[in-house]
Amino acid sequence: MNEAVNPQLKGAVAARPEEVVIDLRDVVIALLRGSWLIVLFALVGGYFGVQEVHRYVPKYEAKMILAPPEGSDGGSATSGSLLLSTIGINVDGGSRVTPLARLKQILSSHELARRLQERHGLMQLVFHSSWDERTRSWIPPAEEPSEYRRLYRDYFHQPKPRTPDIEALAKYVGGMVTIKEDPGAPFFRLQVLDRDRDFALFLLRTTYEEADKLLREQDREQVLQKQAYLRAQLEKPSIVDIREMLIGMLRGEVRRAMLLASDLPYAARIIEPARVSAAPTSPNVLFDVGWRMLVGAAIALVIVVGFFAARRMGRVH
Repeated sequence: MNEAVNPQLKGAVAARPEEVVIDLRDVVIALLRGSWLIVLFALVGGYFGVQEVHRYVPKYEAKMILAPPEGSDGGSATSGSLLLSTIGINVDGGSRVTPLARLKQILSSHELARRLQERHGLMQLVFHSSWDERTRSWIPPAEEPSEYRRLYRDYFHQPKPRTPDIEALAKYVGGMVTIKEDPGAPFFRLQVLDRDRDFALFLLRTTYEEADKLLREQDREQVLQKQAYLRAQLEKPSIVDIREMLIGMLRGEVRRAMLLASDLPYAARIIEPARVSAAPTSPNVLFDVGWRMLVGAAIALVIVVGFFAARRMGRVH
């Protein structure tokens, strides 16, 4: 019986493609032999991690905690405005975005950058290395030091160096002053990171104050336009119900104008005033060096196992 089965098994084995059987003991031996390569790659990764930590620039953190303003409902239109729109009278019953969402958008706007420049001369503070205090003018950008760099710039359509302007200031402010949502709470953190402790606090306070004033002025102008529009509609003959709605909406715009006239923060409620950290940030040495060492060791491990498998396959074939 066994003799009858064995030829069939042999035929089945012969019919299957060749299989490579790898003994785990051989793998362990290969890893031990290649351990020097794993250690070497780990040390190389650690070296790059140490260099990265050495290049780390400590920065002070200026921050303030904000909350959405009271009464911000996300900007849904009122039933009165919807009814008026159906008969051809278009009145925006409420802002479709909250002031806090608008604050996020306006931080990188040209309008805010122009305001910061006109009132605080922020460009001269930010781009001070390009400003000639003696001549009170911007230093022309230097030409490319080599022909190779000029060819590289032209070939890849890179922008030419230029003197600082409002667009550059807007990008700087939008990148430096950031709003981050506080997980687990309806709060937002407005923060600035900079090597200069005093400048970080100055930029945070100044930017928020000017952005808050700018939003208030925009809404005040919009409210005045709505009031003028509603008064013009009231002067026209209309249905009594529609006239009552217009009067109610006009009262709402008048109340909103009174709130806009106050000096209270408008874009958001300040939960924690602006403050700056006493000590600068510092790198996480163990993490920054450790993960690079692990990556180096993993690369070497793949190389050792791949070389062992290649040799094994070659020996079989």
